[in-house]
Amino acid sequence: SPGTNFFTDMSFVNKDTCLLADDEPLIGGLFRSTDGCQTWQNLFYQFNYNPDRIYMINKNLGFMSCDIKYSARTTNGGMNWQITPDDSAFRYIAFADSLNGWKTYVNVEKTTDGGLSWSYQQLPNIPGASYNEKVITDIAVINKDTVFAAGGAFRPNPQSQYKCLVYKSTNGGLNWGYQIPDTNYNVQKLYYISFIGKNKGWAFQSTSKFIYTTIGGDDTTYYTVIHNQSVILPDDFVLYQNYPNPFNQSTIINYQLLISGNTTIKIFDITGKETVVLLNKRQSAGRYQIYFDAKNLPSGIYFYTLELSGNGLANISRETKKMILIK
Repeated sequence: SPGTNFFTDMSFVNKDTCLLADDEPLIGGLFRSTDGCQTWQNLFYQFNYNPDRIYMINKNLGFMSCDIKYSARTTNGGMNWQITPDDSAFRYIAFADSLNGWKTYVNVEKTTDGGLSWSYQQLPNIPGASYNEKVITDIAVINKDTVFAAGGAFRPNPQSQYKCLVYKSTNGGLNWGYQIPDTNYNVQKLYYISFIGKNKGWAFQSTSKFIYTTIGGDDTTYYTVIHNQSVILPDDFVLYQNYPNPFNQSTIINYQLLISGNTTIKIFDITGKETVVLLNKRQSAGRYQIYFDAKNLPSGIYFYTLELSGNGLANISRETKKMILIK
């Protein structure tokens, strides 16, 4: 590994190319090797905000994350990153292909556009359980429809021990069900899950306790909640603070929509004069980000406004935030 670093995550693109995340403030960062880990190049460094997770879908498209601070997306192998702040960080992420993927930190989210936007999904309740821990700690994707996840647990009654759960969906997360594996070996919690093909897989509690399947999981999957839509809508119309702020030339603006509608994002200077129209199109409900390059604008205070109209809205929904450009 690079220097004496104790890295926190790694992702191989092929036998020669590997990316490695190290969240240590002084000597950490995101590193890449293209010669089988013989030499390393530091692609990203941000002191106390170095990434602790890295996941590459292919040689160009990938994601990194820093605890609960941010996530980032690259489309050129890690040379440049589009950073998303707020609650976008992940601990576990997996993709079926370049478009369809899932990630989780506390909530489970799915993307169908390669990580440009994410929608929340729901995990099932265990009927009659005295305690139900709805958490995902690892994800195994068989294809864009079939997904397994580990991390959940429940107590049938207050006096009983915890029983581990394996979550499963066969329609891309439209409905999540659960399986209750054999607990004769007292496996109360599963932290990791991995499959080779659609039938052969393992789920681990630790290095000493695990379960495995050769038939694609249990025969019975319980579904307790049926959703009519695959997307769980955001709770609010939200315009997030741009990141970074203050910024030097470029920044990222994130927002989420309650309903679909005509969406515009405009930039205004301190006098209220419109300077840039960043976005003007119809969008569906979900969470989005947009990149703002201010290379042609002078330093100063600016305002960005998100407007949503149409689709039955009686009035235009509008929100504005301030940002500072320093060159």
